[in-house]
Amino acid sequence: MADGRILLHNGRLIDPLNIRPEDVDLNVPIVALSRLPRYSGQTRKTYRVAEHVVKLWRVVPERLKKAALLHDCSEGFGLLDFAHPVKCQIPQYSGLENSMLKQIFDACNVPWELMYELEPYDRRMSQDEMMQVFDTPFDRGMPPLGVKVEFWSERKCQKMLRRAFVQEGLLHG
Repeated sequence: MADGRILLHNGRLIDPLNIRPEDVDLNVPIVALSRLPRYSGQTRKTYRVAEHVVKLWRVVPERLKKAALLHDCSEGFGLLDFAHPVKCQIPQYSGLENSMLKQIFDACNVPWELMYELEPYDRRMSQDEMMQVFDTPFDRGMPPLGVKVEFWSERKCQKMLRRAFVQEGLLHG
């Protein structure tokens, strides 16, 4: 939009560079993350961000579960993910992403510091994913978490992500 806001599927206009607590409707990333592909869509079948989020949530310690569910929510509010090498060349983008995520974490009463504890799990899960989602498995040389990729449909992603948000008390059922 000309004024810098984007239209979300819930009909709300938000400024993705200045998200406010009242903008944080977790139904929004449930839909968006269920449609967005991981790895820039370069996988042998569509591997969706929502499946990644739910699978990560299942394997992290209890204290990190809410953070795991929220860690990619900026992608569901308009800040689409870039391939890692591209993101490394645009440091201000990572700053925007972190700023939005901090607002989302705050709106959900989840301490931002948990993101730092979550990072090693997220990286290790990428080892599992990269060995499974590409035609030629790619070994990052990291210890895997033992997560099995299933290439969930958009509908299953929405169902499973919503269920996880409800179970963690981030959404009401």
